[in-house]
Amino acid sequence: MTDSAELTPRPAIAVAGCAGFIGQHVTHRLLTDGYRVMGADNFCEDLYPADDRRRAIAAMSHTENFEFTEMDLREGVPAGFADCSIWINMAGLAGQARSWEIPDAYESANVDLAATLFEAAQSRGVSRFIHASTSSVYGEYAEGDEDQPFNPCSPYGTTKVTAEGVLTAAASTTDLVILRFFSVYGPGQRTDMGFFKIINAALDGEEVPVHDRPGLMRDFTYVGDVAGAVLAVMDAKVSPTVFNVASSEPTSLDEALDLIDELTGGTMRRRFVPTPHGLQTRTSGDTTRLRAATSWRPHTPLRTGISNQVAWQREMQSR
Repeated sequence: MTDSAELTPRPAIAVAGCAGFIGQHVTHRLLTDGYRVMGADNFCEDLYPADDRRRAIAAMSHTENFEFTEMDLREGVPAGFADCSIWINMAGLAGQARSWEIPDAYESANVDLAATLFEAAQSRGVSRFIHASTSSVYGEYAEGDEDQPFNPCSPYGTTKVTAEGVLTAAASTTDLVILRFFSVYGPGQRTDMGFFKIINAALDGEEVPVHDRPGLMRDFTYVGDVAGAVLAVMDAKVSPTVFNVASSEPTSLDEALDLIDELTGGTMRRRFVPTPHGLQTRTSGDTTRLRAATSWRPHTPLRTGISNQVAWQREMQSR
C-alpha cells in the first residue's frame, strides 16, 4: 500500500535571489527534494559578472517544477510568488570590501529590497519568510551564540543589521526566520570571494595574495550544509527566531591556505598584502539553537568542501 503522505504534493516555495551563490544551492536542493520553486533574480553585476549565474538558471530551467522570472524585486514580485506559502530571501549584495565603495547600492539591495519583499509576503498571507543574514552583523569578533551584540565593522554588516531590525519590527502575520551565515564556501562561490581567488591563483601558478594581519580565523561553512539549514527551518514546527548557521569548527587562514596548497598541487607562492579595512578577525558560530530546533547538522569537513570547490574551479577553467 502506498503511504498517503507520499501522495501529498510538496508546496511551492518562492526563492528571491535564486541565481546567487547560496540561492542556487537552495533552489537545487528544493527541486531535488520534490518542491515546486518559483525563483526570481535580477542578475546584478555590482560584484561579479552574471554569465555563470545565467548559465546555472538556464540549466535549472529544464528542470520540472522550476519557474524563473528575471526582475528587480524592489519593483514588485512575480505573479507565481502568490502561490507560495514560504518565501526565502537570498537576494542582496554580500561582501564587506565592496560595501565601502558602493554603500548606497548595499543599502538599497539589502534593506530596501528586504523590506519591500517582506511587506509583499505579509500582504499575500505568506506563512513563513526566511531571511538570509550574516555573521558580519557581529563585527570583527563574531564568536558565540545569537545573543552576541551587534557591532558591524563594514557598511555591509550595517545594512544587514538594519534589515534584520526592519523585518523584525514589521513582522505580524508572517513567521520570520533569520539565518546568520558564517563564511560560506564551496562550488559556485562568487568570483570576488577569498577562496575562489586563492584557488584560481594557485591553479594558474600565480602568486596568492595573503592578508598580512596575524591570527585570522574563520568558521568556514560548506554551502551544501547551509542549504540544508535553510530547508530545515522551513518546518512550521520550528519557532520563528534567529539562528546561526556555521560549522562551529573555526580554522586559521594559514591552515586553510595549506590545505588549498595541498589540493592544488603544492606549488602555491604567497604574497602578503595589506588587510582590507573592516575585515573580521575571528568568527566562530555557536549553533546550539539550530541543532536543538531541527535535526540539522553540518556534515562536510573542510578538506572535503575545499576539494569539491577545487574540482569545480578546475572544471570551470577547462571550459
